[in-house]
Amino acid sequence: MIRAIIFDVDGVISHPDLSIFIKAREEIVRFLSSYNIKITVGSPFFKKVYDALQNRFKDPKRVWEIYLKASNIATKHELMALKNAIIEENVGETISELREKGYLVAICSLSGRRYVSEIINKLRLSNKISAIVTREDVKPKPYPDGIFKICNDLDIEPEECVYIGDHYIDIETARNAGSNIIMFTKNKNKGNLDRIKNISFITELNIKSILNCISKLSDDL
Repeated sequence: MIRAIIFDVDGVISHPDLSIFIKAREEIVRFLSSYNIKITVGSPFFKKVYDALQNRFKDPKRVWEIYLKASNIATKHELMALKNAIIEENVGETISELREKGYLVAICSLSGRRYVSEIINKLRLSNKISAIVTREDVKPKPYPDGIFKICNDLDIEPEECVYIGDHYIDIETARNAGSNIIMFTKNKNKGNLDRIKNISFITELNIKSILNCISKLSDDL
C-alpha cells in the first residue's frame, strides 16, 4: 500500500532559471580545484562532488565539511534563482488534497534547505509537509539516503513511497531505495525516458493524475 508521496522540488514544484545553476556548478568546480579535485559540471553533479571528496580525504567529517561549503556556494545562486522561479500551477492544492486523502507528503531535493524552505513557505505548505530532506542532510541523489531518511522519520518502508521527479537521477534514486517512481514531464514525447520500463508518467501535477498512477502501482504490487 502506498502511504507517502515524496516530491522533488526543481522541475516539479518550481521551475527556476537553470542557467543560474550552471553558474553555481562552475563556481563549485573552481572551489574544488583548490583541493586538487577536478570534476565536470554534468549530472549527477553533487554525487560527483561528494565522491571526489571521499576519494581525496579519509576523514568523513572533513569530507562533509567541504561538501557543505560547496553546497553553500550553490545555495547563494539558488536564492538568486528563486526571485524568478515559476511555481507549478495547482501544486499547493494538490499537496493539500493528498493530505486530505490520508497520504503523508515529503520533500526529497538536491537543492539546499534555505531554498526549499523559501518555496514551501511561499506556498504556505509548512504544516502539510511531514518531512524535508535536502542535499545538506544526507548523501546526494542518486544515493537512496534521502528516501531512507524520510522513511525512517515517518516510520514507513521505501516500497510504501512514491517519488515524483522529473529527471533520470530521480528514477535512479527511487530504484536504489526500492521505492516507486512517477515522472512529471510536460514533454509528451518523454525523450529517452520512454525506453525505461515500469515508469508512470504524468503531464499535469494534479490529484487525479497522481491517484491514477498510484492505482496502477497498487494493482502491480
